[in-house]
Amino acid sequence: MLNDHDRSWQALARAVDVAIARGDLPAKSRTWGKVVLLEVMAGLIGMPISKLRNYYYREDPRFEPLLLDFTMGSAKGAVDVLRSLEFRAFSPLVWKRPADQLTTSRESLERTRTLLRLAERHMRAEVTPSHELRREVGNVAAEVMACALTFFDGKDRWDLLSEADTMFRNAMGPLMFDHEIDPRDAALFARFYENRATRCGLEWSNVWDDPTTSPTVGMDVVNLAIDELSQATAWQQRFGTTADVDENARVAQFAADKAKWYAKAGKFDEAREQVNKLGDAPDADNDRLLLKALEQITTNDLESALRTGSELAEKLAENGESLAPITAAMMVHNIELMRGNRPPLPEAVVDFLRESPVAASEHINLPRYRQRLAGLGYSEVLA
Repeated sequence: MLNDHDRSWQALARAVDVAIARGDLPAKSRTWGKVVLLEVMAGLIGMPISKLRNYYYREDPRFEPLLLDFTMGSAKGAVDVLRSLEFRAFSPLVWKRPADQLTTSRESLERTRTLLRLAERHMRAEVTPSHELRREVGNVAAEVMACALTFFDGKDRWDLLSEADTMFRNAMGPLMFDHEIDPRDAALFARFYENRATRCGLEWSNVWDDPTTSPTVGMDVVNLAIDELSQATAWQQRFGTTADVDENARVAQFAADKAKWYAKAGKFDEAREQVNKLGDAPDADNDRLLLKALEQITTNDLESALRTGSELAEKLAENGESLAPITAAMMVHNIELMRGNRPPLPEAVVDFLRESPVAASEHINLPRYRQRLAGLGYSEVLA
């Protein structure tokens, strides 16, 4: 990640480029000294010279948004800024990112959200925003939606998710009715339906992983989730083939997610039907094992669940994904707790519980697991 000083200088350089493109500054201004550039930019954005200069040299957090707000008055400037965000170098699937990228995504999220608000406001102020600008706003909104589901729970998740959902629809809604759909836009629509702001977004974390409880969601929520994932699948299959998106992998993921929704409601026959559609997809065996373990847990067959869960955790540990091996290990540990055992927490789990910003998992109900650990005296999770 760039430090604050580097970002401030980058923001100043971008603003100068926009001012040159608009004819407010000569091209040779790129060679001017920093002090002179701060003086002329202060005049262009309408604030006292000394104030802008002080913001810069004191590394005041208000400096960068001021300059970026000016930059985003140009559609090209807004596109360039949004394309420069840290997450654009990562996988579009937040939960598939390695640990360091997950941390970066969370730490930079507030800045990403601020820039999204600025860009979306400028986009709405234009009479006919370009497709390119709409697409970039949609990209960033989709990232914020996915981050909301990954890093937050409860009201915080809903507030962030619903705000980004609205911004996505403001940006991408008009493109949905074009006669010809760009595959890049179709892939974005698939991401929207996958993560949109409905009750499903709030309930995704409610894994049924405890035989003493009833199913964690009702069929009204599950049916809505299935409909949303069917919409995502349709967009991906009809239009969503791009160089950086594996259509078959995405469609298989949507089918697997449908299966996990059915499992939350205790509909394991329907869940198996969805998983059977995966064929020999790369993660199909893992998804089958997960559903098998969850069903064994909910029927209180904890000895079998431990064997199945351990097999899944071992398989996931081999593929190196950052999140899944650790949350699968938590599922195994949780089964042991329900069997009356008190095994020590694996070091990787302790690190996750202390350091990881992730708040949701498909293997285990993380909030309930944390509560169970605290109630049983696992002091390391409270450190």
